[in-house]
Amino acid sequence: MKLPVDKFLEIITRAGKEILALSKKEDLKVVDKGGNDPLSEADLRANEILSELKDLIPGSWFFSEENEDDLVRMDKEFVWIVDPIDGTREFVKQIPEYAISVSLIRHDKALFSAVYNPNDTLEYQYKGRRGTRCITERLRDYKPTVCISRSEWNKDFFKGLESELNLEVVGSIAYKLSLVAQKRHQGVISLCPKNEWDIAGGVGLVEAAGMVACDLYGRKFHFNRSDMAFGIIAGEEDWVKEVLTTIDLSKYFTKH
Repeated sequence: MKLPVDKFLEIITRAGKEILALSKKEDLKVVDKGGNDPLSEADLRANEILSELKDLIPGSWFFSEENEDDLVRMDKEFVWIVDPIDGTREFVKQIPEYAISVSLIRHDKALFSAVYNPNDTLEYQYKGRRGTRCITERLRDYKPTVCISRSEWNKDFFKGLESELNLEVVGSIAYKLSLVAQKRHQGVISLCPKNEWDIAGGVGLVEAAGMVACDLYGRKFHFNRSDMAFGIIAGEEDWVKEVLTTIDLSKYFTKH
């Protein structure tokens, strides 16, 4: 079955352009879903556009952060796992470190995945074959740094690890995983639980780049499940193994 990847990318690009246009709106509507978890009108508009993806594969299921979950999806052959804007906190603060995250899951693995930061790049893969569409001409040199969450850093979750790892704060986890897949950073670590929509797109990109992504206990990811991930570490296999061997990241794991 040949999938219409160009049409997937057209829908994702259209959603990204809409997000970028709304980011310039002075009276952008934003509500708090609770726990300092903002929801903007851009999230909802992007979700509306991205929901068109399900029409391209008859019978596929659309599982989004902004839709009510239905575990019926677990019986479907094709499931779209989508975060319309991963990094909404950055988006509403006009920090350009957010992204659309999309993954098409078949038999618990990413058949297609894409992470699109409309300020930067659209990185995607289909059956392990990678593609990149550059949006800007900003420098893309490699940096030997480990990307971590702004909120996790502000909450001192990485206290005690500063001397062990060369840390750099970056927004969205999907965007961070995309940067690692593009070999622009050494790795990424998150010490908090992750929903599937947070990481499915980025993990697909990392694995297509020949790298490794796993939870803080070293377990590989399987998607279209009902549980959350116990954090994440991603990068070159040797580096991931070295970190997991020398640092017990699981003791830093926090549910908050």
